[in-house]
Amino acid sequence: MVMFAPVKVGVIGCGYVSSQFHLPALKNNPHVELVAVADIVPERAQRAAQQFEVAHHFTDENALIAADIDAVAVCSPPSEHERITIAALRAGKHVLVEKPLALTLDACDRMIEAAAQAGCKTMMGFNLRWHRLVQQASQQISQIGEPLAISSHSSSHHFTNLQADHWRRQPGLGGDPVLDQFVHHFDLWCDLLDTSLASIYAVGDETSVSITALLANGVHATSFVSERTAHRNRLTYIGDSGRLDLELNRFDGLQYTSLNTPVGGVSYWTGKLGHFARQFPNGVRVIPKGGDFVLSYPAMWQHFIDCIGTDTSPVSSFADGRRAVAAALAANESRATGLAVRLQA
Repeated sequence: MVMFAPVKVGVIGCGYVSSQFHLPALKNNPHVELVAVADIVPERAQRAAQQFEVAHHFTDENALIAADIDAVAVCSPPSEHERITIAALRAGKHVLVEKPLALTLDACDRMIEAAAQAGCKTMMGFNLRWHRLVQQASQQISQIGEPLAISSHSSSHHFTNLQADHWRRQPGLGGDPVLDQFVHHFDLWCDLLDTSLASIYAVGDETSVSITALLANGVHATSFVSERTAHRNRLTYIGDSGRLDLELNRFDGLQYTSLNTPVGGVSYWTGKLGHFARQFPNGVRVIPKGGDFVLSYPAMWQHFIDCIGTDTSPVSSFADGRRAVAAALAANESRATGLAVRLQA
């Protein structure tokens, strides 16, 4: 193992995702020194500093960027991502940005250009790439044969009780389910199948959207995203040799179904029970730590810290973030116009 000095990190934005996932992951990483937090709400910044024993807290992100830190986590509302990221890069800081990368493609392009000029490490916070089951699926995806279709479902009810003036409730600020949730699954569509988007069609409202897409490799894909129903995080990859199912909230949620797998009957259920029994030790290991979704954040941060310490490039790039924003914007355009949207090659 390569040894390097702890990376000094500051976190901008102390809201739900930051306090529930990013800050605990950073605080518990022995290769990280969590130096400072910032939030425009003084009480949030102070509360995060106290909870995670952080020496410095600010209401001005520029004060955090100017502090003695190596890297910045941008966990602010998406409308602020471009400004904060470019300021941090110009100050010579490495930057990890929560999704979505930005709210427009022009903003994404300016962030990518700033990263190229700064020469710092930059990473898109697609934590699901470091989910244990997704990493296993990436090793098994060839078992499905020629890919034919993908379906996914991402829903929650975490934000149904937010006040009307919360940024997630304001149109155009990135809190809709497409920019907030679909980008995660779209990234996994493309990452596991090494492809991109050709066209997309979407219907729905500000809280629930159904999406149909054609990927550049000819695969048909569908997705349902919602923030007003029961929680689910599921993807299915379908090929001419079988199917790979991922239920990302279950420790036994990865299962391959071949063309010869029994359907119903005793053999089917004994197979299900056998799969559960084989995966049960993983459940014993991960459930006390919050489950595989929670653990994807420490794994993601460890990758970024390793890239900083060893001067290597993160696998989840700003370009990947831009690709996801392009898909989300096209889906929202389709939802508004009622027409399918084709993306330029």
